[in-house]
Amino acid sequence: MPVFPGYPSGPVRWVPLPEPFFAQVLPQVEDLAVLHVLLFTFWHLSRQEDEPRYVPEGAYARLLQWPAWQGRTPQELQQALDRAVDAGYLLRGEARDDQGRTWRLYFLPSPKGRAAWEALQSGHWHPQDHPHRPVHIEMDRPNVFRLYEENIGPLTPLIAERLEDAARRYPAAWIEEAFRIAVERNVRHWRYIEAILKRWEQEGKDDGTLEGDSETRLRKYLDSPYASLYED
Repeated sequence: MPVFPGYPSGPVRWVPLPEPFFAQVLPQVEDLAVLHVLLFTFWHLSRQEDEPRYVPEGAYARLLQWPAWQGRTPQELQQALDRAVDAGYLLRGEARDDQGRTWRLYFLPSPKGRAAWEALQSGHWHPQDHPHRPVHIEMDRPNVFRLYEENIGPLTPLIAERLEDAARRYPAAWIEEAFRIAVERNVRHWRYIEAILKRWEQEGKDDGTLEGDSETRLRKYLDSPYASLYED
């Protein structure tokens, strides 16, 4: 385990925590995974400027990149979130994106957080009305999670596991370029991006473009009647 070098000099961003967290929550939390989830929630919310503030479930997938989470699975992450909700430390609601997919949002059980959660539950508010800019952790590099969220859609723990495998297998520059190619061709599916990466791995990568038969095979794969079975 590396030795922490200390906090840097100069301006440092602080993450505020409510006093009841130390008085009522922290003394009761025995599960380190739940504690990580809660601290990440406070950090994520502190980086948002607009209201209401919430954390999309996919954002928690970044925890799987932490050294302390080495070897943990997306299912274990989901279980930690479930325990946090069951204990009343977080509120969970569901929303539907513009492609008809359901995704979960997490709120603090504060007056504002509870009001937003109740508005979501009753249908009086939808997160698409108040979009948040993606929140990044500077240590995430390559940030395949960020690329996925910005160019494809909400991240889930299951897709996060596949993205993490790709981040270990392929160079960061390849991943970024594959995303760019998919966006330029308006083919926003992870399977298409993964096919580009596998083609480069098998046939070699020169200038980062796909020409000739390689592009034809990718298009044939995507346009097949079974393509919907592989969409993310």
